[in-house]
Formats: sequence, C-alpha cells, structure tokens
Amino acid sequence: MQRLPDFLIIGAAKCGTTSLHQQLNQHPDIYFPAIKEPTFFSEHGVGTWHKGIDWYSSLFADAQANQLTGEASTSYSKAFWYGDAPEKIHQLIPQAKLIYLIRDPIDQIISHYLHIRYDELDTRTLDERLLGDDFLLKVASYAYQLEQFLPFYTKQQIHIIRLDDYIDHNALEMQKLYEFLSIDRHITQLQRKNSRRKRLLLRWDWLKYIPSIAHLTPFERQRRLPHWLLKPQLKIQLTVDLESKLKELLKPDVYKLKSDWGVCLPGW
Repeated sequence: MQRLPDFLIIGAAKCGTTSLHQQLNQHPDIYFPAIKEPTFFSEHGVGTWHKGIDWYSSLFADAQANQLTGEASTSYSKAFWYGDAPEKIHQLIPQAKLIYLIRDPIDQIISHYLHIRYDELDTRTLDERLLGDDFLLKVASYAYQLEQFLPFYTKQQIHIIRLDDYIDHNALEMQKLYEFLSIDRHITQLQRKNSRRKRLLLRWDWLKYIPSIAHLTPFERQRRLPHWLLKPQLKIQLTVDLESKLKELLKPDVYKLKSDWGVCLPGW
C-alpha cells in the first residue's frame, strides 16, 4: 500500500517553514522524509512531478503505522509559477490537511528577494525585479495563494499561522497545531531551532578539516577566513516611495485575508 502525506506545509516561503518543519519533526507522532521539500506537486524546473507517484510514496515508506506523514514544499503556494499544485495535491490526497505560515508581506518580499539574490538566481535590484514580473508580489499575496486551494479544500482543512505568533507564543501556537493535526497535545514542549544559524554552520563545515583551525568553534573558524572568500551580506533599505507603492499593491490582498480568513496582519 502506497503511503502519502497526511499533511503538507505549503508555505509561504521565508515565513518560518524550516523552523516549523524541524520542530514538528521532533514529535513522535509525526514522520517527515529526509528531503524537506520534495516539491512533487510542482513543475517547471523545481518540481519532481516527473519522477512519479512511486518515487514520492517511497519517501514515506519508513513511517510507522501510527505516525502522521508530512512534507514541506513552499513552491506549492507560488501559483502559478510552478504549475497547478493545489489541483495535483487534491487528485492524490483530497483528505490532506494544509499548513500555511505568513508574515508581514513586505518583510516577506525583502527576505524572499535576498534569498534569491544570495543564491545568485537573479542579480536584478529589488526595484528591477518588481518591475520585471509579479512573482515576489504574488507569493506575498497570501489571500490570493489561499484562493487557489479553495476549489479543492475546505477552510477547515487549512491552518494559518502568523510568524510573529509562532515566535512570540510558540507553545500556544504549537498546541493549536497539534489540535488541528489531531496528535498528542501533551508532548513535552519541542525546541524551536534557529534554521539560519544552522545553515551558516553547515556552509562552513568543511573548515573543520583544516588542521590549523580545526580546534576552533565553527564561528571562530569562519572569522579566520580572508574577506574575499566571504559573500557580502546584502541589505535592503526600502525607499519611502517603494514602500508606499508596495503597501498600495498589497493592501487589497491583506484586507481580503482579514475578510475571508479572519486573519489580521499588524500594521496593516
């Protein structure tokens, strides 16, 4: 019998999905595959739909019978850049529960843009990127992204978490999530990990093999590197005009998120 996920963390990108994935992965009633983002229901470059259902099912083969299975692919809420993920998900797992994290949309756009720039996927400035296409705006338009799932899933199957709440009231938000997933809510509080710190440590893990600095801590080793080896940390300072323009563009979606989903974003 093929095993498929009981729930999916569908996004949004740069809204804490990695931290939530790591925290949920500590729960004994939950099984995640080794690949955090299988992107199976996506297409156009990042997707793995072409690998077939047998490959996807094999990712969950080691789960225990009493465990819920899940995965976390943020490309599922990047309509329609990576295909019709909501429809594909529904075709295979109509009973799935969906988890969607959100944050201030302008903060999300900046973080998402920096992620793309850091990985050298795009060298355009933020202004140029926003003028070139609406990808960043659409990903940060949470109500719009959620709308794509409504022809296939009820609102009761979708659980929304604001990143600020997840950080500031983690225990409470996790209890709500356990209830949504119908798993043990009396589990000892699981640790929320700092995924950015972990990525930085892994990025320079190879330094431990250099004898002269092997005894140092990971961050001390990194400080010994010549400056030309280090990528500069990009920072974005929005102009007043650009911030005002983004707010005007995003405001209708933020209001729709409140009216249709009952979710308010502070400062909007």
